[in-house]
Amino acid sequence: MSQTQIALLALVVTIFGWYATYFYTKRREDRTRRLEAKLKHMERQIDELYGPLHALIQQIFAVWQVREDLLKVSALTEAQKEAARDVIWREFFRPIHEQIQVLLRTKLHLVQGKVPYSFEEYLQHAVNEATQHALFDKLQIDIPGTTQRKGWPKEFAKDVFLSLRHIREDYDESLRRFDARRVLGSGSWIGRRRRRRAVSQDVEKHMTMG
Repeated sequence: MSQTQIALLALVVTIFGWYATYFYTKRREDRTRRLEAKLKHMERQIDELYGPLHALIQQIFAVWQVREDLLKVSALTEAQKEAARDVIWREFFRPIHEQIQVLLRTKLHLVQGKVPYSFEEYLQHAVNEATQHALFDKLQIDIPGTTQRKGWPKEFAKDVFLSLRHIREDYDESLRRFDARRVLGSGSWIGRRRRRRAVSQDVEKHMTMG
């Protein structure tokens, strides 16, 4: 083999190696970008929708339990119990429901998969409750005796908790495949990961309690 042929062969090998390295690097970078985008989307789902919904639902459960315990006090008259119901609705239930409705109105695009039917049932419940209280307060019209009351949808909390847990598990698995030190450079996401692990443990606790 002549020197010219050897030089040409070396050039071909070099070019081939350069293209192989280029395409491999590009493919790896594309995969990393897709994974990073997925992680950021799941972060938004946790931070902006499912995390707040989880916390607000837990507040509703806590307030409901306080109300039930209070209404069991035999020393209270029926008038006092009714007044207690009204105060608890105005000061606790109504503000929480308003926050949940804002989340469902503005963050619905972050729902995992298809919007559960329980979300619609919850909105019907919240609007029904608000309507009944408003009519009674302003016109002294007691609706429960004339129309069917929309109760709290049991599947609503379950759908929120399970979705949050599923996203957390997917997030942790995706993060394990993401080279944070090499790609992101900073440790900013490490702290976020630890915080989300705490959220995940909290979700697991409430799921076992439920």
